[in-house]
Amino acid sequence: SNPHDAPNEKIAVFDLDNTLLIGDIGNALYVKLKNKEKQQAITISDEKLPFSWSGYLDFLEKNGKEIAYERMVTAMAGVPLNTITETTAEIMNLPTNSPPLTIENHSVPIPRVNPTMLTLTTYLNSLNYKLYIISASIQPAVQYIAENFFNIPPSHAFGMVPSYTTHNNEKILGNKITGPITVTEGKVKIYKTTISQSPPLISAGDSPTDIPMLNLTTPKGLIIYLKKKEAFGDQGLFLEEPPLDPARTFV
Repeated sequence: SNPHDAPNEKIAVFDLDNTLLIGDIGNALYVKLKNKEKQQAITISDEKLPFSWSGYLDFLEKNGKEIAYERMVTAMAGVPLNTITETTAEIMNLPTNSPPLTIENHSVPIPRVNPTMLTLTTYLNSLNYKLYIISASIQPAVQYIAENFFNIPPSHAFGMVPSYTTHNNEKILGNKITGPITVTEGKVKIYKTTISQSPPLISAGDSPTDIPMLNLTTPKGLIIYLKKKEAFGDQGLFLEEPPLDPARTFV
């Protein structure tokens, strides 16, 4: 029989941005690349990334997350994969007291590890849970953070997967997404096709687009729904009851 069918499989699945991280790596990465291209070309064609930051925020407002998150990744077509990984590393390794990134009169927080969630994932690792991340940020960035900050193998970290082309033996981002759009039902699809047929025992997310994934959790399991109370700035992380299936238990 398939080992995935074991009912006692100890699986925990996490969203990344504003869940395992305080802040959003997808946003920070795009802003950092936009700021870099003022100094030097970052695409192999020397073209600028198509969205200004204000333009992207307008697009998000008009079209919603599913379309906008996909477009943010395809907007990076022409950027070498190495640049994505290196820029993610630069952002994540900035000192904790660094000021936010600034672009076009906007400030974008530098994402950092949520210490409470790091404590949780470290503990679950010690209990031999299998930990997974399903994020709407670009997959190479998600995998870098999973491996280097949460001790989660890259093969357990999923995000938006860009198509790739090759240029001088280097992988270059293409202009399509090759897997599911990893929000709402796309997260469920990744879980069921790639992670397991048995439900997670623990899940965590922060946004309505995570709820289909959270709803996979076994009814006796634990769902963690992180909501930021705006009045407290980003210092506090608060758990709130999400609008989930009422048969479930959650923090």
